[in-house]
Amino acid sequence: MYNKPTTTEEEPESAGTAKRLSDIVEPGGRRIKPSLILVEKDHNPRNFDTPEMREHMNGMKASIAACGVNLPITIRWDAAIGRAVLVDGETRLRCCLELVDEGSTVRTIPFVESKAAYDEAQRTMLALQANQGRPLTQLEAGHGFHRLVGHGWSVSEISEKVGVSRRYVEEALEIFNAPLAVKAMVQSKVVTIGRAIAEVRKHGSDATAVLAPQVAKAASAGSGPIRREKKPPINPYQVLIAKFAKEVGPEWDDDYEGDYFKVPIDLVREVILLADAA
Repeated sequence: MYNKPTTTEEEPESAGTAKRLSDIVEPGGRRIKPSLILVEKDHNPRNFDTPEMREHMNGMKASIAACGVNLPITIRWDAAIGRAVLVDGETRLRCCLELVDEGSTVRTIPFVESKAAYDEAQRTMLALQANQGRPLTQLEAGHGFHRLVGHGWSVSEISEKVGVSRRYVEEALEIFNAPLAVKAMVQSKVVTIGRAIAEVRKHGSDATAVLAPQVAKAASAGSGPIRREKKPPINPYQVLIAKFAKEVGPEWDDDYEGDYFKVPIDLVREVILLADAA
């Protein structure tokens, strides 16, 4: 079992009677033992238990073992509890803890100190913006977005601050609120997030029962993930005919014997544009 970062629900390695960060750092002032760093509960929306994340961390560990940590983590000193608290760099921290546990020569990790005071919403925002090494999945981002909504943030504010589309935020929140079994299907990549959202919108809590037999069928056939059903392409001529029928009314009939009927000029322009594009 690998070491994991100490959270606020656990007791980190004792920092003794330290009253400031400089009391616990290594000589030189820019490195610290990984086990002395506290990670706040729910600090990071990332799921570290996925196969993809495991593969990513194994690659990072190999690099750290060979070359060390090139990009320092960011920590802050919490005077109220006398602890160094992580601000950014949990993946690097986890990799170092695992290497220490495996007997590697890695014993310390470089850091920079943040003097800024962050509230919970700001810390969540920082976690969403700082995950640039391996971007958060939409499912993982949904956890962070949900926390921001709980702090009174609107979808538009989240979209603007994080730098993603409004639709991305809305869908991430939808999948966050989906049944656990549906989220597990997305996490294991047997159902795409788009299909999961479509089924939840349509069936609500029954989405699990709808998707489960389809997942089983796909697994037995050895096919890929269950994807969103594609809508048939729209025939522009049929759309135009339907508009004519709606505007003209009962006179729109093959048996109509009049010389003309009235239609809006915008509809005539559509006919001309469609003919020009043909």
